[in-house]
Amino acid sequence: MAFNFISIMRVTPSNGVGKYMQFETEAEADAHIAKFLDSFPDAYVAPHPGPSGLSFWVCDPVAKTVTVDTTAQTAGDDLRNWKMEMQDTDKYMTNEGEELIDSMTDAQKARLPQARRDIYTQRKEIRGRKP
Repeated sequence: MAFNFISIMRVTPSNGVGKYMQFETEAEADAHIAKFLDSFPDAYVAPHPGPSGLSFWVCDPVAKTVTVDTTAQTAGDDLRNWKMEMQDTDKYMTNEGEELIDSMTDAQKARLPQARRDIYTQRKEIRGRKP
């Protein structure tokens, strides 16, 4: 089932979606709104904005549209990717292990095996790229 239209029943103060329902056809969405117009007088129908995620939808009740905040979506994607990259290094060094090395002097760090120092350096580089 493809959802091509949405009925926006309520918009949040920040122009997000407060209440909505998805429909295959515009006629179905219009019929839904007609049933609840007394409770939701500002409801409207708009084309479905796609699979971007509800938290990135921006409502414009005047233009009767729903668009995607691609800047916020990209920032969210970047953060998720960064977290996954950090988690990949967890199997080789925990946060506690990193903190322990942070507390070492340069002489103590120099005595660590090269592989351990490489993982530590990798984690620090990834951490420095946090969006």
